[in-house]
Amino acid sequence: MPDILHLLTIKASPERVYQALSTAEGIRNWWTREAELEPRIGGKGEFRFYEGKGVTEVRVDALEPPVRLGWTVTASNAPGGWEGTTITFDLASKEGDTVLSFAQRGFKQADEGYALVTTGWAYYLVSLQQYLERGKGTPQQDKDFAILAASRADEPRPRQAAEEIRHELAIKAPPAALYEALTDVKKLGQWWIPDTRGESKTGKTLEFWFGEQSCQAMQVASLEADRLVRWKPAEKGMSDWRGTEIEFAISPKNDGSILHFRHSKWRDSEGCFAYCSLSWAVFLLSLKDLLEKGRGHPFPNEWIGQ
Repeated sequence: MPDILHLLTIKASPERVYQALSTAEGIRNWWTREAELEPRIGGKGEFRFYEGKGVTEVRVDALEPPVRLGWTVTASNAPGGWEGTTITFDLASKEGDTVLSFAQRGFKQADEGYALVTTGWAYYLVSLQQYLERGKGTPQQDKDFAILAASRADEPRPRQAAEEIRHELAIKAPPAALYEALTDVKKLGQWWIPDTRGESKTGKTLEFWFGEQSCQAMQVASLEADRLVRWKPAEKGMSDWRGTEIEFAISPKNDGSILHFRHSKWRDSEGCFAYCSLSWAVFLLSLKDLLEKGRGHPFPNEWIGQ
């Protein structure tokens, strides 16, 4: 069964992070303002979104302050088929900060709804980070995460193996503009890695420099104008990425586009898989902001640093 895994570091103590995750008051500051939760084993939780149109109910299964909490979803009309899935938050202290490991397990299939939920959780976990570090998160009622409500593609997407990262989001820009942002070296630097070098042509190589000593090279495997960009990470770069494939598929949608992202063929979901899942979501949202607002948030930014 496919799982959703995310990993991020929050500049707050495990006790503060645990409080924000385990109480209705805390959850209202980063996920949904309409939250009710009984903080006891067997307790019930109810989370409402989009003026009550979206409802998720959970049972509290684990409460181990300040290191772990877990829920089982007992009912939900969220995309992706949440009912029966388990949600866990594991916290580890690291030099005064907290490393949060998030997992939602037990999805029956990895369709476009699953991809939406993967991106959605990344968005709201960053909202949790911002709430704890800066005092203000972006729960759904404050800043609508529209991709969960309005970004389903008309055509079905293929199912995925468990060892894939998938994201999906709506972008208010035509397919041609999105394709340009994925293929123009200068524009790649405006939403992902500022020091981007090489040629974005089939068979050529792109180099993404994270600093003077760290480079991820990508072979441009496929290009279909306004429809598809596919890269193959080269041997030069992160070892976990060797043998994987990265794909950006574009679909037109009303006055904009749907971006279907896949990072596939991982050997397993260990190592940097969970961290990369969240990082990809952060940078795809940076791409969205570049095209919709004129400014992205390339590396390093306030969420993903050196």
